[in-house]
Amino acid sequence: MQATFKIKRLKTGDIKLDLAGDLAIKHSIEFKDVLSKCLVEKRNIEISLKEITSIDVTAIQLIQAFKNELISNSIKLSVVLPSNESILLSLRNAGLINIFTNNS
Repeated sequence: MQATFKIKRLKTGDIKLDLAGDLAIKHSIEFKDVLSKCLVEKRNIEISLKEITSIDVTAIQLIQAFKNELISNSIKLSVVLPSNESILLSLRNAGLINIFTNNS
C-alpha cells in the first residue's frame, strides 16, 4: 500500500500532518521532505499515525530525528497513535512507544 502525507494548517496556525498507509523505507525520501516542510514553519505540530497500516524502523528513525529537531527549536509535538492494535502492541513490545508519547 502506498503511503500518504497530508499537511494541514489548523485555525490556530499550527500544523497537522496526517499519515496513512505503509510508512516504509521506500517512502523515506518523500516522508523526510514532508517533515522538512513542516519544520520550516516553526509552528507546533501534530502528527496523526491513526491511519497507518505498517511502520518500519526507517520511519521510526525519521520521526525520532524530527522530534529531536523540534525539541531543540522549542516546538511542541503531539502524536495521535495508530488505531491499528497490532502496530501499537509491536511498538510497546519493542519499547518504542515512548518515541511517540514523550516530548523529551
